[in-house]
Amino acid sequence: MKNLISFFLKAGEVKRLKQRGLVLRGIKDPATVGGHSFREALMAWVLGKIGGVGLDENRLIKLTLSHDLVAGYAGDITPYEPLIWEHNEKNLKKIFVKWIRLSQQEKEHFYRIQREREQKALQELGSLLPNPLRAEIKALWKEYKEGTSREGRFIQQLDMLENFLQSIEYWRVDKKFPIESWWQQMKELINDPLLVSLLSQIDNVLYKSMLSAQKKTPGK
Repeated sequence: MKNLISFFLKAGEVKRLKQRGLVLRGIKDPATVGGHSFREALMAWVLGKIGGVGLDENRLIKLTLSHDLVAGYAGDITPYEPLIWEHNEKNLKKIFVKWIRLSQQEKEHFYRIQREREQKALQELGSLLPNPLRAEIKALWKEYKEGTSREGRFIQQLDMLENFLQSIEYWRVDKKFPIESWWQQMKELINDPLLVSLLSQIDNVLYKSMLSAQKKTPGK
């Protein structure tokens, strides 16, 4: 039981870890990895249940919790890291305006660092769990990272889509928030039919409708 208590305490760190991409964009009160994980798990459950696409919603929730637990404990890391390493702090905001285009070498470098950190976190967190649970979380993490199942690939994309939904919330409050990079990422990387449909609705309901309302406002 002592090890389980230690595990739960370490898992709690994810609740307090601010999402790095939002911190770097200068958000004053950025969402946490834990908050992101909660809504992603909720979305996975609901979409898996009502989507009628044959997804295992229980597995979707486990995939979400396990991969965010590991990523959060390892330290949040964004795909922009290779560019961040090359810029000073004053120029950081400029790199978030558009979706990044990395060379193959830059991608391999980024993913190697990310994988090493997460594998270390897997080992540290797993050591506090009974063998069956340790093996299950490790298998779920690998399933997500490699996209070896339909559920794993679905959560890969849902992970991005939840972040996009969060960005829309910030943009609705502050129109200077750099939303375009997220739009480009979604249009290029989301291909699951259910999520493509949801993305289209987010576009129409949350983005285009607000732009239309702004144009109709007197003085605009």
